[in-house]
Amino acid sequence: MNAFISSLYTGYALYAVFPYLPTVLSWGGTPEIKLALTLGVYALAVAVAFPVLKRFMGASFSRSFAPLAILGLLALGFIIAMLYHVFGATAVVNLPPLLDTLFAPKGLFFYWFIAPLVGLFFLSR
Repeated sequence: MNAFISSLYTGYALYAVFPYLPTVLSWGGTPEIKLALTLGVYALAVAVAFPVLKRFMGASFSRSFAPLAILGLLALGFIIAMLYHVFGATAVVNLPPLLDTLFAPKGLFFYWFIAPLVGLFFLSR
């Protein structure tokens, strides 16, 4: 789980500095295709970063269910916040009002962005 959460951040860094992103986005005409292309570039960046970080961080260790569930929920919150504020998924998909309340305000993005890091700090051994 540590390598996965770290790869989410590394993938975002790679996505943010990817020099050909405007070229890739020009392939899509509709907002749906542009969203799919941006998510694809981000997923590819995460997929490239994950094995490297997993190897760098060493072998995983067993953890009880509660810390894994908390870290999983924090990672999910990070991904949903990225969908709202970085990828602009709200222009394509109408998300439930509860998600709008939790993730749409700009001020909360910072907290959702750092929440997995704080969780790793307190829950990793």
